[in-house]
Order: sequence, then C-alpha cells, then structure tokens
Amino acid sequence: MAVDLRDIVGALRISNDLDRVGDLAENIAKRVMLLTDGFRINEVMVQFQRMVQLVRDQLTRVLQSYERRYVAEALDVWRKDQEVDALNTSLFRELLTYMMENPHNITFCTHLLFCAKNL
Repeated sequence: MAVDLRDIVGALRISNDLDRVGDLAENIAKRVMLLTDGFRINEVMVQFQRMVQLVRDQLTRVLQSYERRYVAEALDVWRKDQEVDALNTSLFRELLTYMMENPHNITFCTHLLFCAKNL
C-alpha cells in the first residue's frame, strides 16, 4: 500500500512539474516572437541551441527513467543539470558583454537571457 501511495504522490509532483514546463515553454515562445529584428549573434545562438538540446534530452531521459523505474538514470539526469546551469551562466556573461558593447543589442539579449532562464 505504501508503494501505491508513493506512486500517486510521485505522479502528482510530476504532473505539477510538467505543467510548469509548459508555462515556461509558453514564456519562451512569447519572447521568441519578439525577436524578429534580424539581429543574431551566431556564437550565442550555438550555445543556446546546445542548452535547448540538453534540456530536451534531460526531460526525455527523466520521464523514461520514471516510467522504467531506473533510479540510477534519474540521478544521472539530476547530476547533469549542473551542465545546463553552467551554460546558463556562460550565456549570461556573454550576452551581458554584447549589451555593454552596443546598447542596440540590449533588447535582443535581454529576451535571450529570459529564454535561457526559463530553460
């Protein structure tokens, strides 16, 4: 009976987290729609795409580990979150540099900063 209760509580927590993921994805989509000015920073976009891929892979892996009850896999995903945090910090520093170099970059870079934070 305790296992069933843990399954229910776990499913409720996951449901709440997935709802939050959806909200954050909506926030990212709203910001991306504002980035139509044609300005791009290739190095930053490559880092950002890497961050997106890492987050997407981690979400897939953690859901599969829950489904298959692979605790070791879930813990590995949790540990790899540090890589996403490091990319976020790196993006923050790089975008801040671009904003200081040219005030015209501030709007674009700020939107990207919020997107990275949401990821």
